[in-house]
Amino acid sequence: MKKKAVILLITIGFIALMSVFILTSISIFENSLKNVSQIERIERFNVLFSDIVAILNKKVKLIKDSLDLDMFLGVYPPFVDPKGKVSIQIVMEPKVNRININNLLYKRKVDFVTKAFLQKVLLRYEVSDEDYFIRLLLDTLDYDESERGANTEIVLKESSFINGKIENKKHFDKILDYYVSVTNDENIKKIPWDKLIFFGDRDKKYILDCDRMYPELVEVLFGMKTAVNCKDIKNMGISAFNYSSYKKGVDYPIECRVAFKIDGKIEKVKFDYNLKTHKVSNIEKYF
Repeated sequence: MKKKAVILLITIGFIALMSVFILTSISIFENSLKNVSQIERIERFNVLFSDIVAILNKKVKLIKDSLDLDMFLGVYPPFVDPKGKVSIQIVMEPKVNRININNLLYKRKVDFVTKAFLQKVLLRYEVSDEDYFIRLLLDTLDYDESERGANTEIVLKESSFINGKIENKKHFDKILDYYVSVTNDENIKKIPWDKLIFFGDRDKKYILDCDRMYPELVEVLFGMKTAVNCKDIKNMGISAFNYSSYKKGVDYPIECRVAFKIDGKIEKVKFDYNLKTHKVSNIEKYF
């Protein structure tokens, strides 16, 4: 009971601190509006987004260990300014509790651990042509336009397609769509990809946060439907991926989703944020 009480107090403390930062930012924002008679919605959005990033930069300094990270991640209650003109909803989720699919091609060579993982996924969900799909991925990840098989270079069919890295889910969805158009196999879209993979930097070996893996990933990796944590994996002596709990100082990208409601209109932004470097990347805005 004492442990639960401590966790609750820590959680309340984090939320309270975030509330103070948010309300301070809104106050600064409103004061700025008094000096600017005509300000566009996008500009207002950018002001608040910059404040959110500044808040994150301050807040992550409080994360010392995995317990602190648990308090930091998740869905925050909506923050509303006293006048009710601006409300903000924030969701933060880890990314490295999944497999970095961009490491399928690691330093210009096929990473057979990642390939074996993908083969298990494709077999489990009864994808008809696993070899073709993996060739599609590899020809997306390399920079050349030489085909590894028939119709495996999407860029030769779609000039706007980008090679060199799978940037995000939209980019990955194009690969799925192309695969279906060639094979008529819809099973590829039944896979819960968002619970299994993420789109990290090329040639970077992130940890795989084994304390926060989705059940779908645990089932693919270990054939188990029960919860698994880092201690279990250590006892099993498994080391195919860089299994590790969160430790301060490791590269740890998270996905942040923020919804702003400004004067009754909702605007959203999704972006990645690295707890180590404070780097913001992969910004996607929705107005």
